[in-house]
Amino acid sequence: MKKKDKAGDSSGGRQYLFTENRKKLWHRVRSWISGSQQSPLASKDESIHIQKRLRNQVDEAQSEFIQPGICEACRISPIEEEVESEVQQQPYRVCYLCSERLLTRSLRPLEWFNLAAIHGPYKHHLHADFYSEGGIAEQPSKEVEDPEKYPAPSFDDVRNDLERLLDYLFTRQPPGRDEMDALGIFEGRDILTSLNQRVGSSNNIDIEACALDICAKVIPKESEGWVRQRWNTGNLSNLPALASASAICLPPEEGLRRVTDALAQLPESEVRNQCIILGWFHSPLALDWLETHVEKMEPYSDNWGRLAALSGLTWGRAVTWIHGSKRLALIAIDGLLACWKYDTVMLKEYSPKLLDPAPVEEMIEELDRYAQINPSPRVDRRVGLIKSYMNK
Repeated sequence: MKKKDKAGDSSGGRQYLFTENRKKLWHRVRSWISGSQQSPLASKDESIHIQKRLRNQVDEAQSEFIQPGICEACRISPIEEEVESEVQQQPYRVCYLCSERLLTRSLRPLEWFNLAAIHGPYKHHLHADFYSEGGIAEQPSKEVEDPEKYPAPSFDDVRNDLERLLDYLFTRQPPGRDEMDALGIFEGRDILTSLNQRVGSSNNIDIEACALDICAKVIPKESEGWVRQRWNTGNLSNLPALASASAICLPPEEGLRRVTDALAQLPESEVRNQCIILGWFHSPLALDWLETHVEKMEPYSDNWGRLAALSGLTWGRAVTWIHGSKRLALIAIDGLLACWKYDTVMLKEYSPKLLDPAPVEEMIEELDRYAQINPSPRVDRRVGLIKSYMNK
């Protein structure tokens, strides 16, 4: 077993581990403390006394030791160093040479791939400013050594190997639909077991988000219990991913309730924009939520109109809001626009439509009346866009 040097190194967040000689010395001390050998520096009685005193100290020290393992990057050499990452309790555990390459942004493609599969491709040492999606170093501060000899695996290389395919998907966040579909040849329980192990071994929200995405798109039925388990951790740092997965993997009423309860725990400043996650459920209950929660929120958020469009906005509800408060009227106008203009990833994915529309002439007359009563550049611009979409 190897011990971390708590003082660490002043460069790059390194923490050095025991050398091999110290490791051998440690085993010698252990054998003496356990009584199998007598210390050459004390009599037998003194040794017994010292042994009793030190046994507890040794047991306490165990918590500071790192289990031996293989370098996360090359997956050949033993772990020799830890390099700090943004994720608490998830440093990069690498050999000396891979540590040097990590800190100088000169990883070979396979080494980048192996690390990104564990830590995600968005961490500082791995993100797109420094590496292409295939792990090609783009800003190395030293020459990359023989990159052609260490290529990252392609999709075709991994598609028939569950663990390596999941590695591939975790480096592609978000993965493509075709890449996700390749998981269809594997048993759902095997996929879920691997995802649970990967998420459970880290405190990494990017890894958890990718796992939840896979659950929702590939194994929704098998994942119901696991998604519920993620909620029960009480950690809301991954609320958007949890909401997206819950909309598919959990019964609709339960999923929506969990998300609204979670939003109630957040500061109002976060709820303003985070509430768009209710759009994953496409439920008119989210329209009710808007009516009761956003009236006094400041400042106004364009996401409220997008949420209305995603939640089954009808022309009848829009008219009611237009004749209601100023805040609800603005949401109605933005919601109508979002039924044609898809300017976010979520809107592009679902392409919401206005439900139960009235004849176009009637709707335009209502919009013109509102614009005349409430003249402003914002209203005029949006009403003009909505009318142009209606007339197409």
